[in-house]
Amino acid sequence: MEDITTIHNEIAKEGILSYFSSKGFSFSKRKFKIQEIGTSLIYVELAFKTERELERFRQFVSNYKELIPPWVVLPHSFQGAPRWNQGYEEDYCVGHWIPFWKSLNQHQKEVYQTKYDCPKVWQEWLLLRDKT
Repeated sequence: MEDITTIHNEIAKEGILSYFSSKGFSFSKRKFKIQEIGTSLIYVELAFKTERELERFRQFVSNYKELIPPWVVLPHSFQGAPRWNQGYEEDYCVGHWIPFWKSLNQHQKEVYQTKYDCPKVWQEWLLLRDKT
């Protein structure tokens, strides 16, 4: 499935607006905010005119199931580190990524770890986490 990074070399406000416009979404530039949180993790705030537009956007985004792992998105943060359970890190890691990880079967987890070059320390932590 095509994503924004296959169309634009970098993630920036204009590129995101262009990408979603090409998919039939329109946003007011005044009601569109973007903040880079970490490598491949960007906080985007959008405003929709109607609930129907919001629901259509939710359906579109739900097609993108695979999340980028925390060791890539937040390379200087690690499980148990001071910011691990605060702010954006907590929202991404605890609120989204861990439930995604739990949804994978053992084979999918192995493929995922290989695909994203999972560091040894994370492999050990994930193994312990899966046992609990």
